[in-house]
Amino acid sequence: MKVKELIEKLNSMPAELDIICYTEDESLVGPKNINRVLKIVDVTKTNLKIKRKDDILRILFTTREQTEPFVLFEITSSDV
Repeated sequence: MKVKELIEKLNSMPAELDIICYTEDESLVGPKNINRVLKIVDVTKTNLKIKRKDDILRILFTTREQTEPFVLFEITSSDV
């Protein structure tokens, strides 16, 4: 998703609503739950190197390799 698309979607929502994230990904949820709720802690612009290996997407915080600018959402578990 691009920033422009996210802004369009958020602009269609009431501005006073809280934002939460959730996932149903089994590797993050655990065997006894159907989903996991996450909270956004911060949003920043940073440069990252994205690599894909064996269908796993990895981000590298590095200055040694060529990087690209990204918007980074820092999230945490809602039960913290």
